[in-house]
Amino acid sequence: GLCTGGASIYGTFFSANKYVAIAGVPATAFTFWQYCIGGILLIILSLITKNFPHFSLKHLFSYVVTALLGAVLSVTILTSIGDKLPAGVLTLTITLVPGITYLLAILTGLDKLRLFSILGLTFGLIGICFLVIHAGGLKTNNSIIWIIFSLAVPLFFAMNNVFVALVKPPQATSIMRATGLVVTGAIITFPIMMFSDGFYIFWEMPGLTPWVILWTGIINMITFICMFEIIRIAGPVFFGQYNYVIVITGVLWTLLFFTESLTTWFWIAFIFMIVSLYLGNAGAKQNL
Repeated sequence: GLCTGGASIYGTFFSANKYVAIAGVPATAFTFWQYCIGGILLIILSLITKNFPHFSLKHLFSYVVTALLGAVLSVTILTSIGDKLPAGVLTLTITLVPGITYLLAILTGLDKLRLFSILGLTFGLIGICFLVIHAGGLKTNNSIIWIIFSLAVPLFFAMNNVFVALVKPPQATSIMRATGLVVTGAIITFPIMMFSDGFYIFWEMPGLTPWVILWTGIINMITFICMFEIIRIAGPVFFGQYNYVIVITGVLWTLLFFTESLTTWFWIAFIFMIVSLYLGNAGAKQNL
């Protein structure tokens, strides 16, 4: 339930990301403000629930690494190419997170070889090949380059999943770790925003843009608590189920918010990636 709810909410991020990019909000400002809002909400929650983050070296190291991998690097890439590709295509690249997480989990000794998981990974790679073929038919220039660039996002997310499972600061709850991550994300991205765009006042933007940015802050608060809690209970490979729901809801939200013309190649890739996620999750459950 926690997995499905959090992932359904995160599925709206790709549509929000595209909306903000089209509205002309600079990528650095959007990245900073979503963490700033999420961080303020998490600080309030951590104070109410008596889960305020600890500040030992181990804790600080954990916050910085998870902020870079799980937030800053991945989201900066997503926001910088938000208007270069259909939101549905960006959502689909997230299907690779479970497969890459599984490979990294094997390399770090957190998991072992399993047939279902290997098959899942293979189907995911075939799906990506179809996406690249689909990119050849997209109207935007350099679509293949942007799709290849976007593949760094699932790599960073997967590295973060494995790091969270391997490095556990003492007496750190999911709310503490989520607060540390999101606040650190805001601290890292603030000087980047100031240097590239100056202090960006998002609430003066016309239309729904301020509300969309506010919503992405709420998304950050919910999804990072879910991430730490699921990895704590069931491990990083099982957390791959999260991406199963993100992709389906992300594509549905995209079709709801934007009239994106998604080609037959996209839907072939979508089917392959859903099969990939199903097999990957079957393998993860087997491991549990």
